[in-house]
Amino acid sequence: MKFLTKVLLTSMLLTLLWRPARAENDDWQGIDSLVTKNDSVERFFSLRYGILNGYTKYRIEFSGGASELEFPLNNSMWGATAGFTFKKDPKDMNNAAKLEFRWYTNTGRDAGKLKDSDWIDDDIGYFRDVFGVNLGQNHSGVDIYSESEASAEARFIDVNYFYNLYPDQYLSFGPKIGYQTIRFAYDINNVNQVGYGPYAPYETLSQNGKVLDYQVDYDLIYLGVDVVLGSPDKVLCTAGFGYSPWTKAKDRDDHIARFKLSEADASGDGYLLDGSADWRFLPNWGLTASGQYTKVHTTGTQHQSFYDGPLVGTTYDVDDIISAYWWQANLGIKYFF
Repeated sequence: MKFLTKVLLTSMLLTLLWRPARAENDDWQGIDSLVTKNDSVERFFSLRYGILNGYTKYRIEFSGGASELEFPLNNSMWGATAGFTFKKDPKDMNNAAKLEFRWYTNTGRDAGKLKDSDWIDDDIGYFRDVFGVNLGQNHSGVDIYSESEASAEARFIDVNYFYNLYPDQYLSFGPKIGYQTIRFAYDINNVNQVGYGPYAPYETLSQNGKVLDYQVDYDLIYLGVDVVLGSPDKVLCTAGFGYSPWTKAKDRDDHIARFKLSEADASGDGYLLDGSADWRFLPNWGLTASGQYTKVHTTGTQHQSFYDGPLVGTTYDVDDIISAYWWQANLGIKYFF
């Protein structure tokens, strides 16, 4: 909520303070003059359906090796958008600003396969301490790999504000500020694990049932630029880029099969590319198509604790990288009023 508060306050400040220069015989007086005219504020609402693809993952690195868990994103989605467009003239994009709200969630929970990879640096020491075996030499490459069935719930919320700095009838561009909060929550079941090389007889196994719960939350405040081409009463195309130097990630991994809870807070940055096309086939109705690509990279510390079993009470802190990429594409119908 702190992120959202900052975005809303910044948007309000821009709205109140921005005053573009007047052209000759131009009665434009800023956004405050728009809201006093009925034909200067247009509202819109749309319903959309589409697809989501990508992954979210974390990688921990420690003195004895590394471990990486990649959680899939492969779902259909539906959602809604709503907002306001402020204009001097409803027939063009002159002196326009837009405030938009977006919400999406997935329609099916089956997301694909969780991929879990482990690298152990000191294989000789590991075999000696864990299995009581003299290995003789270290093994190179991935030592243990597993795949499991992943069931996911995804939620996207985006609030963004665009202001037009270059007013022209068929071309405009300007800055954008926005806030996104994203949550991915997983149930992981039915693991199939393979040990490579000397690990094959010791670490190759299968386990049915639930083995892991995972949840990650991403929060991004982003700044960007939008370019708009076309006419809002016919076809309007938008392309945008955003960068977030204020990206936060927070995750929680409950390894039920090992009685181990891992939690982390991380910070970093994110990149966003998006585009859309709107066709207004009737005065109050339109069709819309849009897509977005997002990439996030954060670093922090993961705290691990064992809540049961032979290691109960044991805790560790390890270096952690939480990262993700995903793309969305959707089609929808839009209503203007």
